[in-house]
Amino acid sequence: MKDPAASLPNVWIQFSRNFHQDFFVIYDSVEVGIEDIISHMPKNDRRDLAAYISNLLNSDLSNSDFKRIWNKSGTEITISGKGKSGAFKSFFQLVLDVLEDQSQK
Repeated sequence: MKDPAASLPNVWIQFSRNFHQDFFVIYDSVEVGIEDIISHMPKNDRRDLAAYISNLLNSDLSNSDFKRIWNKSGTEITISGKGKSGAFKSFFQLVLDVLEDQSQK
């Protein structure tokens, strides 16, 4: 199987780079931060990002695959599930949920 982190779409790279060292200083929660980041994206980029994440979530990727994608994305923060398996996949699902919620507004 091809490495899912080998070639990341630009829309994902641009989105994930918003998760920098000051993210939790700027935003009260991850969801609020995601909402703000998405609100500044062009509609077609939001659509492309949602399609990319949806394709990932509908595949048979493991949490480790999602972790590799996240780590290769240029982000400066880590995702911690405090021992919970599936933390990375859950984060991607949260992003998709926020995208879908925003598309209905």
